[in-house]
Amino acid sequence: MTHHLKKFHQLLVNQKLDFIIISATNHQDGFFKAALNTHSILSSILVISSKKNFLIEPIYLKPQRQQTILQNKLTFISVNSDRLVNSGLSQVIPLNKKIGIIGQASFFTINQLKPKKIIDLTPKATQIIQFKSDQQIKEIHTLAKKLSKIFKSLKLKPNINQLDLQKTIKTQIAKLNLDLAFPICITSGQDLKSNTCLNAANKKIKPQDIVCLDIGLKNNLFFTDMTRMKFINHPKAKQLFSLIKENHHAIINQSLNLNLKFSQLPNIYQKHFAKFQDIKVQSIDFGHGIGFFLHEAPIIEKSNQFIGKNVIFTLEPTFQTKFGLMRIEDMIAINSKEKVDILTI
Repeated sequence: MTHHLKKFHQLLVNQKLDFIIISATNHQDGFFKAALNTHSILSSILVISSKKNFLIEPIYLKPQRQQTILQNKLTFISVNSDRLVNSGLSQVIPLNKKIGIIGQASFFTINQLKPKKIIDLTPKATQIIQFKSDQQIKEIHTLAKKLSKIFKSLKLKPNINQLDLQKTIKTQIAKLNLDLAFPICITSGQDLKSNTCLNAANKKIKPQDIVCLDIGLKNNLFFTDMTRMKFINHPKAKQLFSLIKENHHAIINQSLNLNLKFSQLPNIYQKHFAKFQDIKVQSIDFGHGIGFFLHEAPIIEKSNQFIGKNVIFTLEPTFQTKFGLMRIEDMIAINSKEKVDILTI
């Protein structure tokens, strides 16, 4: 049984429920992935109870699920089609039971079970999955290193169209048998006066230009996210960004500790960068948890939660400079031994 499935079992006990239902599709399966360490195929339902756990899926998926079934001691409930997955609930859950829901749910189907009680546990589950095992951190780190490698390999040329650059990046990602986590963001020129995350457009990158690239990768289980500035024949702007990057990494390596609250990080950055006249740190959109979903708890600038162990989050401060906005985004992990790692360095 996985670490997070055990946590969901404890949630069942604490809430005095008979069953917890986790519904998933291949587009929305973060809680399902956390519980079973595998992704949903088309449509899946995990039912948790005090005695047994049930996986409801089309019968043709059973051969692919053998390892997951054995590792998590699941009882497989088969239906004939992914459209009928919800119908499998009646084979597992009797009438008049106390039911908790995590993530998506068919309330119509659940109401047919005439539950004695129904409660949305998604907020509590969201808090649970923000903490990753050391093994999961290692796997996410491996994916993040592939993203870093793509950034380092990109050579921007004057007059290249943003859409052509996007195509080049997509080709590299396809060769790795990975997917995009979100549409590639390419922001350049005058757009950087007010934004750093515009979708790639039919626009040329000029012979002397600054470009902000925001790219995320995903595999079957995890998401990654990273932002870097690129420069074409603009040495002064490049030098300034190098200074920003150096100090950004210094803050992470020297200031991050478990006694800090996430919401303190913007203030730490602003105080640190106050010594540079040409750099001002914005306090919004400072970062977020990441892993099973692209955006997880916490939202950095809004969370009074202490930075704990076994967390992964992004730090993505935006800086106002005389050359326009600049942004840097790295994924940070803290494992069970309190070791801080920059995953996207």
